[in-house]
Amino acid sequence: MMTDLELTVASALAMGYQISAPPKDQDFTLPLNVEYSPQKFGLWNPIKDNGQALAIVKKLKLDIAYFMDSWVVVKVQGNYEGAKAGGGGHQDLNRAIVECAAKVLAADLLKGEKNNG
Repeated sequence: MMTDLELTVASALAMGYQISAPPKDQDFTLPLNVEYSPQKFGLWNPIKDNGQALAIVKKLKLDIAYFMDSWVVVKVQGNYEGAKAGGGGHQDLNRAIVECAAKVLAADLLKGEKNNG
């Protein structure tokens, strides 16, 4: 299971954002500093930010359902990638969205390796 930091990094990369490195004497922490577009910077923490989680859903074209007391988030296009989070709270949904984004990124990277190798 990935940590919140790992999931957040993967979701930023899946969105195409550049992650700003922390100062040399510090580790990466949440929220991440990211560059959304040239000269547009901000903080990224979609597990806690509903608007950022929704941005992931829109950009990656994810599908969301609530089934048997759990949020289910999937990307059906191409390879099926999905994530499930129990409970009904918004952070449970946000976590499932971010986890699905991480899986989409991993699948895209693997597909790229297959095409290049």
